[in-house]
Amino acid sequence: MKKLQEDFFKFLHWSEKYTKTDMVYLFKGGSWLILAEVVSGLVSLAILVAFANWASKETFGAYQFVFSAVTVLGVVSLPGIDQALIRAVAKGNEGSLRVAFWTKLSWSTIGTIVLLVASFWYFINNNLTLALAFLVVVPFFQLRFSATIFQGFWEGKKYFNISLIYRTVTGIGLAVAMVVAILLTDKLWVLLLVFFTTSVFFNTLFYLLSLKRVQNDQVDDEMVGFGKHLTAMNLLEKISYDIDSVVLWGLFGPAQVVIYTLATKPIEKSKAFIPIERLALPILSQKGVDTEHKKKDIFKKFLMLFLLTIPAAIFLIMLAPFLYGIIFPKYLESVVYFRVLCVLIATLPFSVLISSLVAEMKTKYLYATRLAEPIIKILLLLTLAPIFGIWGVVVAILVSELLRDAIGTYFFWKM
Repeated sequence: MKKLQEDFFKFLHWSEKYTKTDMVYLFKGGSWLILAEVVSGLVSLAILVAFANWASKETFGAYQFVFSAVTVLGVVSLPGIDQALIRAVAKGNEGSLRVAFWTKLSWSTIGTIVLLVASFWYFINNNLTLALAFLVVVPFFQLRFSATIFQGFWEGKKYFNISLIYRTVTGIGLAVAMVVAILLTDKLWVLLLVFFTTSVFFNTLFYLLSLKRVQNDQVDDEMVGFGKHLTAMNLLEKISYDIDSVVLWGLFGPAQVVIYTLATKPIEKSKAFIPIERLALPILSQKGVDTEHKKKDIFKKFLMLFLLTIPAAIFLIMLAPFLYGIIFPKYLESVVYFRVLCVLIATLPFSVLISSLVAEMKTKYLYATRLAEPIIKILLLLTLAPIFGIWGVVVAILVSELLRDAIGTYFFWKM
């Protein structure tokens, strides 16, 4: 067995002459990341299956609405710091973990206040279900968006296996808790309480364990500032990412939200199974992308990645009707939307070019790239969704993401 392993790694080293890439790193890191996403995907699938088969449409739709609204509100926790931490730790500044956590925690106070206001607003408007739902989230909001920072720490150190272990334990605990809860009750506030209690417990535990593994007190002085820039760049993107469910809820009610959710969530998880951006950023941050030769080398790898993503997209398109018939038999309407959105699987390699802009801290270029997509998406969403419903949302997503890829490619060659 050991001999077989040695021969395999020799083969990977030999292949580096042609790929011009650290294939051992990609195999080790990529294997851990993909396995982590498989676990995460199975957890999400278990929860989706439970909701789709055992919860009422009203409860499922309301849960997705509240969850999406809370996720949108998460922008106040400076999510850009997560990506900035990966860069900082990759450069050896491990003390940045603690700074990142407390910065996110303090900024998240804004979200707690907004949730209290939302709960009070629904209360005075006699919607006690949503009033209680938002109130339940309040005690957990700050830690929900701060404690997960430990993932960026381990990815910056390239210890993807530790990140996998932590995420697997969290995922299994969350899946078991949610499936049991859905089987026992259809009360929205109980389901939200179970989710946020379980999630915050495990993420806080693993953040504290990660703190014990910090090997120095060095802090990247640019991290918080750069993280704020990344947050500002991604502000509209983060809002637009989940606002579609909020818009559909307001326009058409819970049934359409459920159909849309069961089309888009599998796409999100499928994209995560090919973690190109998360693998590329630590390497690009260390080696730099500061010469024409390096850019040409990266672009060749970018083109090669389509040999992976295009067949993956085609495979999912062909398999979709069969899979939905088994796991979501009540919601076969979602299949057609899922198949169209598989285009986004094929275009995943563009994330390498955009990661290059992050690695080189090309702030102005990143602003242009990150702002164009959500602006176009929100405008199209507000224009098309009231007329065409879910199809309007799907068109808004496709047009905006393809535009982002085109702009990112332009600035990659310009930097």
